[in-house]
Amino acid sequence: MLAVIGATLIGQAAGVGQNAAVHWALYLLYIVALAWLAISVHRMVLHEGANHLAPLDSASLLRLAKFVAAMIALWLVYAALNLVLVSVAILPFSKFVPTGAPRPPDPLAGLFPYINKVINVLALWPLARLSLLFPSLAVDRGFEPYASWQATRDNGWKLVIVIAVLPWTLNRLAEALYRNDPSWVEFGAILVICALFTIIQVVALSLSYWELTRPEPPPRPPPA
Repeated sequence: MLAVIGATLIGQAAGVGQNAAVHWALYLLYIVALAWLAISVHRMVLHEGANHLAPLDSASLLRLAKFVAAMIALWLVYAALNLVLVSVAILPFSKFVPTGAPRPPDPLAGLFPYINKVINVLALWPLARLSLLFPSLAVDRGFEPYASWQATRDNGWKLVIVIAVLPWTLNRLAEALYRNDPSWVEFGAILVICALFTIIQVVALSLSYWELTRPEPPPRPPPA
């Protein structure tokens, strides 16, 4: 949790907008810290016993690398789905305009922001179906997209609430506490609140994974 807060504070203090290399380096640092926090929380929720937090050894670093790679891969999948869906939605309304000719008015131009929001929500559904990859990787059960897809059958939109609606709601609560030109104490306090909100989100995904992957209870014998 301190690593996530520290990465954010460093980015705020370094003026990342002035240097693209620094910006991406600090962004990668933040992703790694966030993955480290998520793995720790997943293991605390899903592992029984006292040895749920593995030492910082080669196995833990490999687990962290896989987790970060999965985060980046699913983000790329989401971005690609958005691009494809936006293209499919907009292409039927596009018109050929010769060079130098004035662009004709588009009566549907005002609807495109709403169409884009709908597409963003639709693209979350396959992402939610694959979201169980993260707790699975955290507890060393492997990278199994097909198993995640099967386990989330008939529960895709419920998981959209877990991975999208819940984070959006918590982020709005954090933004309600933010003001322009906050002091470093206020900014640090908001970061602590945001980190706690992140833990709540990870716990929600952990419990979803536990509920959707636990073995079915054995059938009860018929009454005598």
